[in-house]
Amino acid sequence: MDRFFRSLFVFLFLIGLPLSSETVWESSIQRGMQRAKEENKPILIDVYADWCTYCKVLEKEIFPDKEVSKLLEGFITVRLDGEEFPNLRQKYAIEGYPTILFIDGNSNYLNKITGLATKAMVLDISKKVLAEPNIEVSMQNLLKKKPNSPTAHFRLGTFYFHEKKYSIAKHHLENAILYAPTREITLKEDALFNLGIVYVQLEDWKKSTEHWKQFVTDYPKSRNANAAEMYYGISLREVGEKKLATHVLEKLRSRLTDKDDIEAVDETLEEIRKGF
Repeated sequence: MDRFFRSLFVFLFLIGLPLSSETVWESSIQRGMQRAKEENKPILIDVYADWCTYCKVLEKEIFPDKEVSKLLEGFITVRLDGEEFPNLRQKYAIEGYPTILFIDGNSNYLNKITGLATKAMVLDISKKVLAEPNIEVSMQNLLKKKPNSPTAHFRLGTFYFHEKKYSIAKHHLENAILYAPTREITLKEDALFNLGIVYVQLEDWKKSTEHWKQFVTDYPKSRNANAAEMYYGISLREVGEKKLATHVLEKLRSRLTDKDDIEAVDETLEEIRKGF
């Protein structure tokens, strides 16, 4: 299954380039993580694409703003072309540009902003991250006060998933789903999606198949619909439902644009044809 889950760390040795007089942006995630540990700061990653118009607005207008750039001093700032970092996009579920990703020096997810981020949004989320740089401790403290907090359970589930502590992640994601109020549609959907990936990582293929079948039925218009169908097809293959797996994956294949997803689907279909 390693081919479906690419290496979670990208090692590049590049030079940080100053993009303004006030903020120095690293272009190497490894260098950013090294500095984060040395300076005890969280990391802010500006994930952009060359064709993205609003990425330029973020780079040229919002980040250089005096108030924003002052706040950025509390972070190690990194700028990456998302098209060149599929592993990063997969690990942190980056689905659009620009995305402002916040992580710690151990690559643990802290928060993110996707899409048309305003100055107010950047300031608000950045301040929250700086106020609680240790997500594990802060969310555990929140659960002591509010043990049924779906947000705390979701964030801890995501945290432990990235730590590869899948059993603990499963526990918190199940609680996030259980306690999510009806109005928290996105949180519940995201928790269900992440829980499905946990089943895949645990190689609990029977549970994974049941889970993804239900997910694609309940959330046909999910922003993660293609990924969900891919996991469903892969899970079907693992439980021996090769005919149905072929049908699901061949139908999905024409809708895929990510080269890693296409490769994973093609490899699975080829193995089914060979009788594996």
